Amino acid sequence: MVETINDPQVAEDAETFDVNIEAQAKVALHDMLTTYGGRVLLWELLGECMIYRDDVYQGEATHNTAFGLGRRHVGLALMQKIMDANPNAYGVMSQESADRQDYINNLKGEDNG
Repeated sequence: MVETINDPQVAEDAETFDVNIEAQAKVALHDMLTTYGGRVLLWELLGECMIYRDDVYQGEATHNTAFGLGRRHVGLALMQKIMDANPNAYGVMSQESADRQDYINNLKGEDNG
């Protein structure tokens, strides 16, 4: 049996703790977004979540669809947190990704033209 504490101070402290954790997480994410390495990592995670690829689930088994949609949901939540922490970050990450791809293509001798 779970014992319930009816002390209003305990409830207020718990709520303050939750708010502090959220604030700390937002600051930590903002700090990640100020570094090139942090932006690369977050961009790769967003890519793994396939947030723009809902079409890949058509015709697949139900469990694959559920897994894919769960992965996409996590990506969309991450995207929202990124936008809340720094609204300009997505554009910066997108440009940096394009620059990385251009660099790789140049190394391979491919032409984007």
